[in-house]
Amino acid sequence: MTEFGKMVGTFHARRGAAWGGRLQLLPDGALNPRSRIIALPALVAELYPAVPEEKLARASFALCAFSDAIVACDDVIDYAAADPAIARRIPGIAVIFAEAYRGFAELFGGEPRFWDALQRYACEYVDALDAEARIARDGEAWTACTPEACLAIVRGKNGLVRLVDAAVAALSGCPQIPGADAILLEWFAGEQMLDDLNDWREDVRDRNVSVLLRNTCEVRPDPRETEAIGLRMYREGHVDRVLALAGELARGAQAIAEAAGGSRLVALIAERRTRLVQRREQIATALASLAQC
Repeated sequence: MTEFGKMVGTFHARRGAAWGGRLQLLPDGALNPRSRIIALPALVAELYPAVPEEKLARASFALCAFSDAIVACDDVIDYAAADPAIARRIPGIAVIFAEAYRGFAELFGGEPRFWDALQRYACEYVDALDAEARIARDGEAWTACTPEACLAIVRGKNGLVRLVDAAVAALSGCPQIPGADAILLEWFAGEQMLDDLNDWREDVRDRNVSVLLRNTCEVRPDPRETEAIGLRMYREGHVDRVLALAGELARGAQAIAEAAGGSRLVALIAERRTRLVQRREQIATALASLAQC
């Protein structure tokens, strides 16, 4: 673990003790060394005037707590129908939110630029979840939803990641660099494309809209047709087109990062683009083999 990671871990231990063990972050959440979230503040800091490392570490911990609370809420939304007991996690989620907001308050006080950004991103997030839920329960809404509207939902659901940029900018004493938050938004929207491919069976089950499923299904998918949907998804090229879109989103994020001088962000996004290309090649090879059978 890096010295910066140890510093974040120290804040976690200190704040966990203050809560008397009630602060339970996700074991595989944002503080996990494999998480992208914990690394983001230091990467984004490259775009701004120097921020004291101690403040950056405190912000990283608060942002990780906020991320875990959002992810935990998403889990309740996704799985409560099948497992009603998961709703009992809500009080613990409230504790995580309380800790995140305490950290934000200590760091940013009444700084309106940070809080206004948080409000804007949170509104877009809630609106995206509302749109997703409406489409899931309304067949006409599914049919009326365009691929562009699906992509807007993807951006809204992932838009809270831009809070990292707002936080680092506030710590540096500067306004957010125009377009800098789009680096995170477009990158994470591209990552969502890959997540939607990995989770497409769950989305069919729950009738959740995604760019991939909406391109594949003109009408709201019937879970009884899951296998047929999967075959159509691959054979008609919908998977390849969505992965190509993910690559384009990541390419746009990389271009903005390059223009802003974020070399570490550029390297990380470039690595993710390479993985997307490899995934497309693997799928193309597998489909070609099937066609020869």
